[in-house]
Amino acid sequence: MNWDRIQTNWKQYKTSVRETFAKLTDDDLEKIDGRRDQFLGKLQERYGYSRDIAEQKLTDFAAKMDMAKTASPTSGGTSGGNRGAGNTTPGTPRKGDKG
Repeated sequence: MNWDRIQTNWKQYKTSVRETFAKLTDDDLEKIDGRRDQFLGKLQERYGYSRDIAEQKLTDFAAKMDMAKTASPTSGGTSGGNRGAGNTTPGTPRKGDKG
């Protein structure tokens, strides 16, 4: 994923950032404001990561966001939609269902 997309849509990505990097404070997220260099610095500061590890964490995060975008049913991707439905035949009650 191009980091520009994350920076441009930072407000939309903040929830995912909070879930992934829980040690970052709201103040940290405001200071980062989508800037990759600031994000790297905060990861190093809060988690004690080396620069290389922080870089890898950001690369992994960006890839995860890219995958989530393509898996979203509203994004035009082909996966998603019936997540969590289980492997049941329509009309067949799942284990534990009444009826």
